[in-house]
Amino acid sequence: MVNLIKILSLIAFVLYGWGVVNACRFSYQGSPQLMSPVIGFIVSSMTPVFATNLGAVVGIGVLPSNVFKRSPFAVFKSKLSKAEHVVSLQILVCYFYMICVVGALVVWGLLDFSEDPLKIVLLLPELVKSLIGVGLGAVAAWLGVKVVKRHLKSAQLVTLQTEAKTASSQSDAS
Repeated sequence: MVNLIKILSLIAFVLYGWGVVNACRFSYQGSPQLMSPVIGFIVSSMTPVFATNLGAVVGIGVLPSNVFKRSPFAVFKSKLSKAEHVVSLQILVCYFYMICVVGALVVWGLLDFSEDPLKIVLLLPELVKSLIGVGLGAVAAWLGVKVVKRHLKSAQLVTLQTEAKTASSQSDAS
C-alpha cells in the first residue's frame, strides 16, 4: 500500500509541477494558447487537494497538545506517527505546493497581473487565488489557536475556582 501511495504521489507531483511550469512558461512567452486544457484541468483539480493537505499539516501542527488529546485529529495523528514516511511525504507535498503557487505569483506579477487570456494562461490567477486562501487559512488557524488557548485558560480558571469552593465547603463541614 505504501508503494502505491508513493507512486501515485510521484505521478501527481510530476503532472502538477509540469502543468504549473508550462502555465508559467507559456504565459511568460506570450503564447498561452499552447497550454493544454487537459493539463490545466488536472492542475485546477489538484490545487484544492494540495491546499487541503497543507491546511491539515499546519492545523495539526499548531494545535496545543492539551487540546490535541481531545481532538478528532488525535486518532489521525497517532496513526501518522506509526507511518513516518506518510508524514514526511505530506510535508514534502506542502513545500512542493507552496513553491508552485509562489512561482505562479512571481510570473504573474512579472506580467503585470494581466488577466487577458491572449497574454497569460488563466491558470496563474487561479493558483494565486489558492495562495490567498492559504494565507487566510493561516490567519484563521492562528486566531483559532489564540481562541483555544484563551478558552483553555478560562476553563482552567473555572476548574480552580470550583476546586477552591469544594475545598472551602469541605473545610467548613469539618
